[in-house]
Amino acid sequence: MSKSRRAPGSLARLAATALACVLALGLAPASRAQLQVDITRGHLEPLPIAVLDFYGQSPVGRERGQDVAKVITADLERSGLFRPIDRRASSIRRARRARRQRACSRAMPIGARSTPRRS
Repeated sequence: MSKSRRAPGSLARLAATALACVLALGLAPASRAQLQVDITRGHLEPLPIAVLDFYGQSPVGRERGQDVAKVITADLERSGLFRPIDRRASSIRRARRARRQRACSRAMPIGARSTPRRS
């Protein structure tokens, strides 16, 4: 009969590993975060949102920008979480006008008109 002999440090290493596992498992429930979701409310009020047309420098670019804005608006509305604001609202018109002015001022050379022409 032959007896197997272990190295002297292997038993201590095995004990240390077992102790570390026991401590890790013992502390795990205390460090676990809890998340509670309340699903008793069935109706949420949609959030008002305004999606402006994307700006294009050519007529085709402007048309594509309007199409993209329409798709995004429809997707958000279908989600049920958003209520699109009417495009004719005054705040949207102001934002659109400001965006056009910024775009025109970047594209114009020095000494050109500082305000865009109204059509």
